[in-house]
Amino acid sequence: MTSLFSKGHSGGVIKATVIFLGVMAEEAPPPLSLCALLQLLLILLMAGSVESETLPTLTLQPLNYFTLPPPPLPSSPTPSSSPSTLLTAGTEREEKERKEALVEEGEEEKEEEEKEEEEEDLPPQPQLASRNSSLRVHLGGETALDCMVLHPANMSVSWLRRVDDVLELLTWDTHMYAKDHRYSVAAATGSGWRRWRLVISNIVEEDQGQYRCQLATDVPQMLTLTVHVIVPVTRVVDDRGGSVREKHYKSGSRIELTCLTEQVPFPPHPVTWRRGHATLTYNTSRGGISVKGDPRGGFVVSRLYVADATPTDSGTYTCCYNVTCAAVLVHVLAGELGLASRHYARVFQRPCSCLRPVEGGTNH
Repeated sequence: MTSLFSKGHSGGVIKATVIFLGVMAEEAPPPLSLCALLQLLLILLMAGSVESETLPTLTLQPLNYFTLPPPPLPSSPTPSSSPSTLLTAGTEREEKERKEALVEEGEEEKEEEEKEEEEEDLPPQPQLASRNSSLRVHLGGETALDCMVLHPANMSVSWLRRVDDVLELLTWDTHMYAKDHRYSVAAATGSGWRRWRLVISNIVEEDQGQYRCQLATDVPQMLTLTVHVIVPVTRVVDDRGGSVREKHYKSGSRIELTCLTEQVPFPPHPVTWRRGHATLTYNTSRGGISVKGDPRGGFVVSRLYVADATPTDSGTYTCCYNVTCAAVLVHVLAGELGLASRHYARVFQRPCSCLRPVEGGTNH
């Protein structure tokens, strides 16, 4: 596009501007920015002020328009990323992860093997071989409590007795701390084991309860043995097995008393009879004493016979088994009285400690 301007020509600048705009309108270029229009107007004003007969030719070149690039589209697989290529890449990644997992498992197995080897190299630790249990022992008997330790090394055990909420020290190793002389302890050693045996003799009811063997390892090990004391029960009974408190006989008849003791061990302890504080013998000219026992039933029956009873045979007759006793009051009535045929009983339990030794008698 070209426009010529002559000197002195009125309105040359405006005309040129109009012509330029007309030409631009014919070519329908893209709209100019305000800055571009101002630059063009400044050029035209400068051209109109030139003092010459012939104005230079102004050649206008089309303006370069700059446009912003379009926003990037979402990434998509390149033509080279075919499904087979993607599958191969996924397989390779899975194979790599699998190999890494195998390596980790191999390292863990190796660590476990090393740990097992270290444990095998260590000496075996002491441990209790016995288990918690309960024992039943008869009154007056003896019991032995065993505490066995495997791989004892230089370890020792302590025996303790639980009294209410307090643990009473009885022994340590083979040293006695209990003041009761009925207690004793002995140790035995074998191949890879050692046993500590606590023995309690002449058992009484107060010995019932829990006994503990303690092994003083880093984490203390404890064995609990519970002792139950079986106390025999003694009664004077009639022919039907019922307990009697009092019996009546007529003069000249035979006195027959039956003493039943249950919950006894076998062989049993002896049964003794007394009249008052005098001990009666098994064989007398006027009678005697018989004893029969039943091991399966765990009871003993003792019978006392006195022939030709007289009023002087009246009194309290007592039978004793170990430390348990039962008594019956015997009345021998003179003459023919109806009361002679009546059998009353009065029996009671009492310890034999109430019986005092007398001349010619023996305490059991």
